[in-house]
Amino acid sequence: MFSRAIPKLGYMSVNKIPRLSINLANNPQIIPGTSVPKFNTQKTTQSEILSNGQKLQTINSAISSPLIGTQPVLYPLKFIDKYVNKEVIENALEKNPNIVRILKSHNLPIVISEKNIDSSLKRHLFTTYLYAMEIAKQAKLDIITTTKIGKSALVHDIGKALIPESIIQKPGKLTPAEKEIVKLHSELGAEILKTTDIDPDIVYAIEHHHSTQKHQSSSIISQVLSVADVYSALKEERVYKEPMADKEAFRIMFKLPKLSEKYVKELSQHRYVSKIY
Repeated sequence: MFSRAIPKLGYMSVNKIPRLSINLANNPQIIPGTSVPKFNTQKTTQSEILSNGQKLQTINSAISSPLIGTQPVLYPLKFIDKYVNKEVIENALEKNPNIVRILKSHNLPIVISEKNIDSSLKRHLFTTYLYAMEIAKQAKLDIITTTKIGKSALVHDIGKALIPESIIQKPGKLTPAEKEIVKLHSELGAEILKTTDIDPDIVYAIEHHHSTQKHQSSSIISQVLSVADVYSALKEERVYKEPMADKEAFRIMFKLPKLSEKYVKELSQHRYVSKIY
């Protein structure tokens, strides 16, 4: 597009991350060998989650405890459901002519691909959120910035809904032309979210989260988001690749000029990141 007691990860405890698959149709079940939620395209319900025979709270409260201070509680799954859906994108197409302009200028069809924002993408949004929260904690960022980072992580790839499915779902290597088309998702995502009540700082970060580190307009939010996004992508299994081990993921990330070395280091030094997977 990388014997001590377990400390808190971001604003939650690592030992509260269940090794299970979440069925959003009110039918929770444990899936051996998995360690983060696998989402379907239905709306999140208040299903109870089972882990190691013990009932946890609902996934929203189990995974995201209230943020410190006066900021609102951030429930990641509900936040994803609210913004990453067909209705939001259809509304954006009606209200923001820039979206159609971008698509037409690259000879792309004006088609919303729900498959591009299905369970796989939502899982990526969620894990990116976890890593972004950890970076923010390790960097001791203020609560307002941290909240914006978390929210940006949960919607950062919404623009992929307007990229042709044949490209996003391609099992093989992308051509240079296809790579350029995929890069449009940042700009498209920002244009979509401009039609919502999302904070402008979040919209700005999403637009620039694939910018190079030297880009003067790259904000702290977009820098943290970019590191978390790349790490999550490297660690995930995709149609075109196998998941990558931590050591190899960080080896690649430290060589990428577009990533903030400071925030890559913050994430790499956290010894429990691999427990999310």
